[in-house]
Amino acid sequence: MDIVHIFMARNKVIESFYKMMETNFSNLNNTYIYFGTQDNFSKIITDNKVKSDFLYVDSWNKVKLYKKLLQQAEKVFFHYLAYSPLNWPVTRLLSKKRSYWIVWGGDIYEDKYSFHRRYQLEKILQGTSGILSVLQEDYKRVEELYKIDAKWFQIFYPLNYETDFSQEYFDNTIGRNNDTINVLVGNSATPSNNHEEIIRKLAVMDEIPKKMKIIVPLSYGDEEYKKSIIKLGETLFPKGNFVPLTDFIPEEVYNGILSNVDIAIFNNKRQQALGNIIKLLSYGKIVFMRN
Repeated sequence: MDIVHIFMARNKVIESFYKMMETNFSNLNNTYIYFGTQDNFSKIITDNKVKSDFLYVDSWNKVKLYKKLLQQAEKVFFHYLAYSPLNWPVTRLLSKKRSYWIVWGGDIYEDKYSFHRRYQLEKILQGTSGILSVLQEDYKRVEELYKIDAKWFQIFYPLNYETDFSQEYFDNTIGRNNDTINVLVGNSATPSNNHEEIIRKLAVMDEIPKKMKIIVPLSYGDEEYKKSIIKLGETLFPKGNFVPLTDFIPEEVYNGILSNVDIAIFNNKRQQALGNIIKLLSYGKIVFMRN
């Protein structure tokens, strides 16, 4: 069976998903496509085999190959669905109800809803037979946004619990101190994290800010929003007590950071940060979530 997987946004789940498919479904003829440049993709992927097995659609001269792959595919999976001018030539190829949309969250809560985006996505969704998401609420959100005739399927991306921890990055960058409380806030540079509300509340808690290290993952999302959160944190907390994580880092390094967290706070307005939450709970950490 020929299956095409199209990734239209960067996320570290891409690598774990690829490894799961190649390990457990090698009998399928899977083709992996990333909408963007290889340089951009390489910023989040550490495995060279993953990089080499992906095809990159980053210009009009790649669209002919893209169309051919979709014409041959028995099933097409969009992992995150976003507007792209490069998608116009292929919208009519998805009219046989053989495509599926795996919702990530940002594609239904935070993407810009211009006329062109809505029109293109509605064309693609006419050929979509399934909407896949963690929560059924995400499917209901899709129903609110678009006219669809597609079934809902629940899906979870694979989480790697066996990856070794790496302490070196944490020790050198953040630093361990038995008197310090390490607090993780949010999971990305997206407004739905509501960082400002939590950061301001933590900053006025008597003497606690001096004993805290506020660790804020901001490696992907909105660049302007990222800058505003960094500025706020560095203004409200003593130097060295606010630690923004602005670059993608290997999984074992990130696991090392999570293993050193004492408290994690997720003030997210929507389904988000599930992988972080599950791992933190499996490590026995205290996790606070928005009610």
